[in-house]
Amino acid sequence: MIFDFDVHVCLISEQQAPNLLPALDPELRPKARKMVMLVSDKMKPNADRLVGVLKRHGFHPNSLTMLDINPYDYEGICNKLAGHLDRPENKGKKIALNITGGTKIMALAAQAVFFAAGLPMFYVNESTSRVIVMDGKTSPGEGFPLGVKLHMKDYLSAYGYKPKLPSNLRFTPKFAKELVDSPSRYEKGLIRLNGIVVKAKSKTRLDFAGETNDDAEVLKPILALCAEHRLVKSPVLKPGSWSFVSLSARKYVCGGWLEDYVFDALSGLEDKIQGKERDLEIRTVPKDVENQLDVVFIADNRLHIIECKTGRLEQAAGFTDEHNKATPALDKLRNLMSRTGLKTKALLVTWRELDQKNNPLNKNRAEAYGIKVIQKDELRDLKTQLAKWIEARD
Repeated sequence: MIFDFDVHVCLISEQQAPNLLPALDPELRPKARKMVMLVSDKMKPNADRLVGVLKRHGFHPNSLTMLDINPYDYEGICNKLAGHLDRPENKGKKIALNITGGTKIMALAAQAVFFAAGLPMFYVNESTSRVIVMDGKTSPGEGFPLGVKLHMKDYLSAYGYKPKLPSNLRFTPKFAKELVDSPSRYEKGLIRLNGIVVKAKSKTRLDFAGETNDDAEVLKPILALCAEHRLVKSPVLKPGSWSFVSLSARKYVCGGWLEDYVFDALSGLEDKIQGKERDLEIRTVPKDVENQLDVVFIADNRLHIIECKTGRLEQAAGFTDEHNKATPALDKLRNLMSRTGLKTKALLVTWRELDQKNNPLNKNRAEAYGIKVIQKDELRDLKTQLAKWIEARD
């Protein structure tokens, strides 16, 4: 089916993707590069972000119109929209309504106006990346696939995030593979090492020392592995003391290796994903709140966020109620899911078991949040696990 619309009318809400996808789709996008947005006061920032992305794709500011409405005033919305459609500049234009967003009142009012005018409407199914067109001539059926592939920058910008270039960490695949293949050999040592580094007052410190002889014994296997891969100085400076070769090496040993391991596993899944980043810093606009995304990519125009953990999954600080226990990692993912689109998918990759004695509710909490978990021995077949997660439908 060939779409031939000059103008899109869309309903602005918290969810930006349903309006962005058809606007950028090679066939569905408005041929006149014109958009009319029904916007409430609360959704004005979202409309501004959408405009910012559209301008990068050839939409002129003068062709992007905002109609201020009360999202719960059915009659007011009908009158405002009908009056706009009756303007001389819209006569003879092929105008289509995107009924995917907005409040139910907005959708019902806009639908009534377009139905009375005999104009086409369409609905975007984000889960399947398909659009259902209702033009009064053909049966809606299952719809038609969207041909657009969203870029990471466009997606994040539409939701109010400004991505910053990812950091450049070391990549030592044999180091990561050894940890994944033999977690029991290195688990205690890496946990102890992470704890010592976290407690250090200086964030740029490279030299560390075990506090007891027991520390030195526990750390011996992991430090030997680090020395083998030139991540710490070899031989160690003195018994119970060691030094990382650089800040990059310190960050890599204390968690970056798992991010690299996950990122590398995605390298064989390019046919399923569209763009990927690791260790990506994003900041909200205009509040400038920073979030760090360990691994992030888009698949089927849906954002996929992965949090990687190698140490203890501690419970959130201050919670003593048994029913309120949750890890900061799960809370972080849940928060990002709520702020980056309803269809955002989240995954926690942990080198250790999630549901241990001190965190009995974490597994149930992850399921309640809709967060997939890949842990410990499952990491040995990570590529298969990731492929299943990407292909899974809600």
